[in-house]
Amino acid sequence: MVVSLEAIPLHYRLGNVPLAYARYLLKMLWPVHLAIFYPLPKTISPLAVVAAVAVLLAISAAAWLGRKRGPYGLVGWLWFLGTLVPVIGLVQVGHAAMADRYTYFPSIGVFIAVTFAVRDWANRLQFSPRSSPLQLF
Repeated sequence: MVVSLEAIPLHYRLGNVPLAYARYLLKMLWPVHLAIFYPLPKTISPLAVVAAVAVLLAISAAAWLGRKRGPYGLVGWLWFLGTLVPVIGLVQVGHAAMADRYTYFPSIGVFIAVTFAVRDWANRLQFSPRSSPLQLF
């Protein structure tokens, strides 16, 4: 089932990588238009690749810059990026651009980052005991 480089050239696969990462992330955050099979498009828009790379770089930069304040962001982001490597399409199996069934494990990294960020945010917004909504009861 592994597709040869003659059938799907390396430059095409490399162009699909940032698009697949961005699509996996988007579908994890907003799960609409899910499908059993996502066929490889005949052409890849260079503008879409540049936009996907820009988004991935922006998230990577934010995770890197925030690593001292909250290392969980970098850990979660690297978890997401690293665990998707085997299914991102560099080694093309079949003619699918991506597969939702492979995102459950990489999603853990993003949810780790989000969970700990919410915890830190909630700790920073603590109310004084006198204004606690729980004292109403």
